[in-house]
Order: sequence, then structure tokens, then C-alpha cells
Amino acid sequence: LALVCLAPLAARPYAVTPAGQIPSFFNATARWLPPGRTVVVLPYPTATQTQPLVWQAAAGMAFQMPGGYFIGPAAGGQAFMGGPGPVLTANTFLQIEQGAPAPQVTTALRAEFREDMAYWRASAIVAGPGARPALVRFVQQLTGQAPVRAGGVLLWRQP
Repeated sequence: LALVCLAPLAARPYAVTPAGQIPSFFNATARWLPPGRTVVVLPYPTATQTQPLVWQAAAGMAFQMPGGYFIGPAAGGQAFMGGPGPVLTANTFLQIEQGAPAPQVTTALRAEFREDMAYWRASAIVAGPGARPALVRFVQQLTGQAPVRAGGVLLWRQP
């Protein structure tokens, strides 16, 4: 009976999944971006969309990025998992990634996008493999510029 009770405590290996192909852009970010910059990475990183976090690690943490998640202490000694709430632009990116149609790009939406980019202090947007074509078109409409193909990603540099 004691062994049956202790069996669930036995060490088992964690389930793992392959990290996937890492675009060469992330191994040579210094070629494309000054170090320490903030980059908006698409697909937008969340607790369930972690590939951008792998790319950031592959780049040697050479850039900051909005999104992702954090696990740490919360009030009352409880665990907290999450991060600051996403801004309008991040919410829109997430909705498009989940299959919603991209909204019409208006002057007001472009102004909100510029405010969010300033809030993030972002100097570039990078769309990696797996970014939905609708999202790429939406970013192109927001920025008013075509992306540069660089090391397996699409890159928009912001002034």
C-alpha cells in the first residue's frame, strides 16, 4: 500500500517538443538591428505561443520584445503567471493570429499603432515563419511599407 501511495511521486521525464527551425536572422540580429533594441515579434508571443521566446534566446537575448509571459510571486504568496495586459495593437495581432479578419486600417488605427510602438519603444517588427499571411498584410498596411526579407523572416524597421 505504501508503494502505491508513493508511486505518483516517482521522477518521470518531462514531455518535450522540438523547438523547430530557428531562422538564421536570429543568429545574426546584430547584422540587422542594433543590440538592445525592442522588436515586436510575430506571431505575437504569449504563454501558449512560445516560439518567439525560443528565437529571442537563440539571438542571445540581443533584443527585447513585448509579449511572452512571466511566472513569479503575486500578492498573498500565490503564483502569478502572465504579464501586463496587451495593448490594442497586440490584441489585434492576437485576434488575427486566431483567425479573425484583419480590421480596416484607418487613420485612427494607424495612430494607435504608432502610440503602441512608442509605448513598447519598438524599432522593428519581425514576422517569423508561421505568421499568418493576413497578419503580414495587416502590418504592411499599418506601416505603409513592404517588409525586407532577411534570414528567413520579414523585417519592418521603424524610424
